[in-house]
Amino acid sequence: MAQAPYYKSLDKYGDCPYVRASLLAGKHHKGGMIDDITVVVGKIVRLYVLQYLHTT
Repeated sequence: MAQAPYYKSLDKYGDCPYVRASLLAGKHHKGGMIDDITVVVGKIVRLYVLQYLHTT
């Protein structure tokens, strides 16, 4: 899951929110940076699974 953002960060000419915001501010910056990667992971479970785990 983190590989796609990593490879996109290596693209010096890639489009990213930072580049778009800099253009709106009248500046020009190239591509992403490797230190700007955030990965959010969640797990969706059914309600009855949570109820079962709570009662055991």
